[in-house]
Amino acid sequence: CYNGIDNDKPHCYNNGTLHVEGNTKEPVNCATCDCPKEWKGADCKLCASLDSCPLRNGTEADSCTSDTLLPRLLELTETEGKQYRCTCGLPTDIYSTNLACSQLPMANYHVSVSYDPDYPLDQKNLVTKIVSYAGIPSQANLPKLHYKTAYPEVWEGYWKGCQWVQEDCGKCPSPYPNACPWTTDDLCYTMRCSDTGAVQCPPSYVQKCPGYTLDSCGPSPDKSGSGEVLNWWQHHCNEMVTPVADNLKLMCLAKPNATGHFFCWFSQEGSSTIGMGMSATTSTSVSKPSASPKPSTPAKPSSSRLSFLWQ
Repeated sequence: CYNGIDNDKPHCYNNGTLHVEGNTKEPVNCATCDCPKEWKGADCKLCASLDSCPLRNGTEADSCTSDTLLPRLLELTETEGKQYRCTCGLPTDIYSTNLACSQLPMANYHVSVSYDPDYPLDQKNLVTKIVSYAGIPSQANLPKLHYKTAYPEVWEGYWKGCQWVQEDCGKCPSPYPNACPWTTDDLCYTMRCSDTGAVQCPPSYVQKCPGYTLDSCGPSPDKSGSGEVLNWWQHHCNEMVTPVADNLKLMCLAKPNATGHFFCWFSQEGSSTIGMGMSATTSTSVSKPSASPKPSTPAKPSSSRLSFLWQ
């Protein structure tokens, strides 16, 4: 994992260590971290319980916010934003999600939602940032020169004008029946981003392979045992599963399952990206508030199908 270590991507928090396998077919090699039991998430940044949370500026943590997708005020002001870690796949969708996930097996997504500096304290104009990681072949394998451009980072992007809204889940956006793990009357929290952001593949700090095109790399000096020229190796962004910089919609069941996972559906209107089911976890160590109390979870609307949070 030379490139992952040199770039410190993904960074492993809280004494986590980068997951390394010698198997070139290992789908999470160099893309996730092995975490102590007190921490979770692909980068060990999510607290597993309140007992895991350290002191922040000498103040004990008030909670480990793993039971709701909604950000608390203190998560947006005193931390790096509300943190989510997502993986591709839903237990109820064996069609469209399987097709999407097969493009990047075991891909994981680091998601943060924070205030927009241009709209401080405005919870209707949040910024959502996502970095996608996927496993790479072991760079120690021989011949290895063509793995020099192998990075676990796939793409990164941000979207502005974001807000969480509460709504009935309604009809599943998948074209396949029973793909979504909810009924029309279940309560969902939906992240909607209306403003343009930016998506870059690969991320700006990743060196593109020689001869880079949208779906391939040029030939490297390495050859296989049979004398076949080996191309440079690098993740590419299949347009079926790579978002665009316009609108973004992430609809999730409001309540987690027994293992603390929220089931979500990612989609973008007007793009070639196919809908994709995702499983998300979240938690942030939040200090005890000194002034503003945490917002209560909004009730399910009775008179309107859609209600905006924190109006």
